[in-house]
Amino acid sequence: MRTATATRTHPWRAARRGRRAPARWASVLVISGGLVAALALPATPIAGSARPEGAAAAAGPLAVYVSTSGIGHNDLADVATLRAGLGWDPGDPNSINSDWTAALDTVWNQVASEHPDAVFATGDMVGGFWGVDPDHTGIFGPVDTLPHRAQAVVNAGMAYEGAVRDEFRSHGLAVYPGLGDHEIGGFSHSGLVGPDAFVARAHWAWVAAWTRTFHHRPYYHVTLPGSVELWTLAPFRVRADGGLASAIGPGQLRWLARTLDDSTARWKIVQTEIPPYSSPGFHGWNTSETHLRNADEVYRTLAQGGVDLVLAAEFHAVDALQKRGVPEIIHGGALASGRVNYLTIDVYRSVLRITESWMAPGVVDRTTTLWGPSQTRRPPERITMTPGATVSGHMTVTHAGATFADGDLTLH
Repeated sequence: MRTATATRTHPWRAARRGRRAPARWASVLVISGGLVAALALPATPIAGSARPEGAAAAAGPLAVYVSTSGIGHNDLADVATLRAGLGWDPGDPNSINSDWTAALDTVWNQVASEHPDAVFATGDMVGGFWGVDPDHTGIFGPVDTLPHRAQAVVNAGMAYEGAVRDEFRSHGLAVYPGLGDHEIGGFSHSGLVGPDAFVARAHWAWVAAWTRTFHHRPYYHVTLPGSVELWTLAPFRVRADGGLASAIGPGQLRWLARTLDDSTARWKIVQTEIPPYSSPGFHGWNTSETHLRNADEVYRTLAQGGVDLVLAAEFHAVDALQKRGVPEIIHGGALASGRVNYLTIDVYRSVLRITESWMAPGVVDRTTTLWGPSQTRRPPERITMTPGATVSGHMTVTHAGATFADGDLTLH
């Protein structure tokens, strides 16, 4: 298997080989190791090419970003470290082993090999089915009452999302994480959760765990190198009856419209784990197929605000489409199933050059599983990932939309 770098033969990719990510940041505070600690808050296939192949490409990009999701898409952490103050005892099960440590290292090392200025982790970093304890371990505390179950959610979230955060740190990556449906307990195909469901009644606990882990609210806006600004959306809304919907709420939409209008960035990128749209006939792989229930309203806001690119996930596969002149790419995978793909975004003054890559399918043995809070959502005990990735698609984006697309990124 050739590495991702070795498979890129286009001039704009060759120009940046060996490039190291510069330490250039604005409107963010980065703690040691690259984790964000605080942020500025508040289809017909296209043919032809508009790639600038001259001096601008030869000089290399202004900035490079990687976008992915679904790493690890399950609850992976050394819960034995919870011995002090919580319920792990010697002999209790754990949520990590050497196979998973190696697999996570292989994937994050692959991402780091692209030397990105930052990584956009769209979401679904954990399993998220917390607040239960069918094995009566007590590892995250009692689950006999609603308050206890909610606290167990916070405890589990801090452990598993904290482990994700530490993965970012240990690989020297500045990562901008998004909130997926697994970070809030999961959505069904309908994108609705009834008010009586535990996920809705204790919704605050999932949000609290995420906020305490990453030190900022789930939707936010940052300024990045290359005159890029990134908006990360929280794709859920609390309904009037207390239930949840996979939608961008009115307050968040107003914030989005205002900050897009105020922005002076050359490039505006928005990430949302739950996608607004997908192409007709696209079903992804082992997915809920959840979409934003107010996609039209959201896309109007994006188009009116001059957004250049929408990054989404959820489907564990790759799809590309364009609405109102704004391209949307669904991408990412589910590491627990050995599926990992990512986008590399090279930023130039006049274009974004996007390359999509797949890592080789992992070798997964589901004969036995690791322990996790929910019996229905436990990762396989054995997994092996191979270093390297193969390019499967390209896209060129200008302020007028996508002007070239091929392979997996062909627009539909």
